[in-house]
Amino acid sequence: QELIDFKRDSQTELSILKAQLNGGTIATQSQHATTSPSTSTTPELECTASHGTLIHTIRNGCMSDGGNNGIGDALQIYCWYGLARFCLSNEPTCSFRAPSTIAQNDSRTCSRSGLSGVFMAKATCDLYKGHSDYDCDQNSRISFGNV
Repeated sequence: QELIDFKRDSQTELSILKAQLNGGTIATQSQHATTSPSTSTTPELECTASHGTLIHTIRNGCMSDGGNNGIGDALQIYCWYGLARFCLSNEPTCSFRAPSTIAQNDSRTCSRSGLSGVFMAKATCDLYKGHSDYDCDQNSRISFGNV
């Protein structure tokens, strides 16, 4: 019974994540989600690197950011359980850098460390999968303002 409840909770989290990334509309595919976030059908967030691997960096000279320590930050993207996870480099508590804090069913895709609002970064070069605008909502879910 506990395993079934865990699967239902994970499916709900994945559906919510997909709904947010699809502008509020849950894709039909999310009805068949499994417990692993790596099965996400959101191409912008899919990654295949080892857990905790830094997969992309947007250099400070290529972006402005919404971090409290807005000087010298880079936007770092890590791969965990098949999902890209976003952090500002000079903000103190990004759990995606600490392997022991990430669970397989963790649906967070960005760290709110250092952010006072949802604006995370706007990039002009070193874009991640063609995106220049990065927002991190109150539920620690990344969204992109452009494609």
